[in-house]
Amino acid sequence: MPASVSAITDGPQAALLAARYGPVVDQIRDLDTPADRIAFAIERSEMTLETLAAKIGCSHAALSQWRSGKTDASHIKAGLLQAFADATNTDVRWLLTGKGPVVSRYMLTAEMTRLGSALAVMERTAPSQVETIVKMVEAAAKSTGN
Repeated sequence: MPASVSAITDGPQAALLAARYGPVVDQIRDLDTPADRIAFAIERSEMTLETLAAKIGCSHAALSQWRSGKTDASHIKAGLLQAFADATNTDVRWLLTGKGPVVSRYMLTAEMTRLGSALAVMERTAPSQVETIVKMVEAAAKSTGN
């Protein structure tokens, strides 16, 4: 299994990947080029090219060229690529090389809100499980050096 797939299927980000991307791990294995990974990120973002381009500050035509591979990913401005990664919740290193985790290690505000809501429900219905989850998150953070 490639490093990028094992990092997301075996590590602490597996639950985040499953929640964000659903059953797509097999598709990830077939993403050989930066253009393939950019296209995957665009598709999974569920945004139109126009919406995503406006969000990151480029034209939809430029974004289309990234997706098709007509623009070499190494020639994309670093700030635009980071904005793209942030908007699609992907990792820049993975987009460029296919190595590392697919999902950005930073959770989006919406995901933090969902997590807080889920923990609040669990605190009422299964309080002992909340402590288990907190310990798992702490252990995952220590293992990644955060």
